[in-house]
Amino acid sequence: GRTVLVTGGAGAVGHYAIQLAAAARAHVLATASGADKAEDARRAGAALVVDRREAGWVERLLAATDGRGVARVVDVDGLLLEVEPEEGGAKDYRELRKNRGGDAAE
Repeated sequence: GRTVLVTGGAGAVGHYAIQLAAAARAHVLATASGADKAEDARRAGAALVVDRREAGWVERLLAATDGRGVARVVDVDGLLLEVEPEEGGAKDYRELRKNRGGDAAE
């Protein structure tokens, strides 16, 4: 199955997005902020949850996909809009979608 990233995986919309993607047999990755929220996202069905407040979260997601990135991003958290380009984050975030087909996460 395809790999899907859900940002804000602990919120209500993120929770349902994770469940829907998992039900469609996608490999689901998610972001959350904090251990309790990460556990909520895991309970919803995310295979891996990274804390978006920690440095290196994009690299952890890329490593989890063996560098292939994700097929789709459900950006519930508006995370892409929060990442500062001068930190390299926005470029790295888009790297998750590079060459995956479909619309680019921009």
